[in-house]
Amino acid sequence: MQKFNINRKLIGDDSSVFVIAEAGINHAGSFIEAKKMVDVANSSMADAVTFQHIAYNDIDCRKSSKTKLDWDKWRLSDEQIIELFDTAHRLGLSTTACVVDFKSLEFIVKSGADFLKIVSGDITCHPFLAECAKTGLPIFLSTGSALLSEIEAALEVIEKSGGKNVVVYQTNTKYPTPPNEVDLRVMETLKKFNYPVGFCDHTAGTAISLAAVTLGAHVIEKHFSLDATIKRPDYEVSINPHELNQFVTDIRNIKKAMGVPIKRRHTDDANFILTRRSLVACSDMTKGTKIQWSDLTYKRPGTGTQPSEAKNFIGRTLKYDVSKDDQLYEDMLEEI
Repeated sequence: MQKFNINRKLIGDDSSVFVIAEAGINHAGSFIEAKKMVDVANSSMADAVTFQHIAYNDIDCRKSSKTKLDWDKWRLSDEQIIELFDTAHRLGLSTTACVVDFKSLEFIVKSGADFLKIVSGDITCHPFLAECAKTGLPIFLSTGSALLSEIEAALEVIEKSGGKNVVVYQTNTKYPTPPNEVDLRVMETLKKFNYPVGFCDHTAGTAISLAAVTLGAHVIEKHFSLDATIKRPDYEVSINPHELNQFVTDIRNIKKAMGVPIKRRHTDDANFILTRRSLVACSDMTKGTKIQWSDLTYKRPGTGTQPSEAKNFIGRTLKYDVSKDDQLYEDMLEEI
């Protein structure tokens, strides 16, 4: 599988997850809120914070104004986006702004975007995909509602246009996505393209994203808001700052817990001795006693002979007197 770095963070490595805190337009056009969101993303220990910078007049037909809603008034200025990028980079965060038009694409590339996010609706917009690939930036490709053949065609365009570093997202275009429509296991299918896979989460809560981590997602993207109860376009799929902190912590701990596929005993685990049992005398026995099953029992701790060896004691003769609860060892027995 292809691997690549974004600001010294390796994408595609099974030992880590690249976590994106998606601010989107949950700032509702407030630059003050947007700056606070960068700080929240940094405090959560996410790897990246992302925004939207979409010029709806450039992508929506005038006759389709109902798709525009009030989103234009929630769009930050170019100068504000540049300052957000600079702040994120100063804090060590990677960043980008989701764009869907050629003019905004050129702007965010010049402004220092670390990667490009392509929305699901543009997976068949091959001219735009080609232009994104020509920038040389890593591409995070959303595949909501796309057929496998459309994904394959999109990747072919990206590759032929010079794109090399790609993340293929399993995602959905319904907000919020009900659990039975998420299809996390599609990530297993997407791995056939030999690129890192990710999950762009449009479900409520964090459980589905955490499940995606266990299925091998290399990237997780989750919407967040300073107040997820305020009704804005993404509020139903957003989490608040406290939840974001816990979310990132949970992801990191899950990756640690995944471990390796080798059954092993950790050297500092002393509990296994305390919880295992040893072979002990069921009662006082004198020298010369021929041991029977009824003479044996099994008690903690497991510092003596393991009970699995009990059969080797049956019919053998004791060389010494033993007391009840004494651990039994083979050197206490007469030679056969």
